[in-house]
Amino acid sequence: MALLFDATLRDAALYARDDLVVLDTAEPVLWPPLTDVREERAVLYPDGLAELLVTGA
Repeated sequence: MALLFDATLRDAALYARDDLVVLDTAEPVLWPPLTDVREERAVLYPDGLAELLVTGA
């Protein structure tokens, strides 16, 4: 089971960054372009997340 949450970053400038760092682990995270998702060049989990992001349904 996976829980998904909708959220908005308080600092909108963060959306323009290529990557961010997770505070808990200091691991980098990336915003994959939706074109990479549509063309299956980016792998997203859980199953169905790509469709949710691309279609909004």
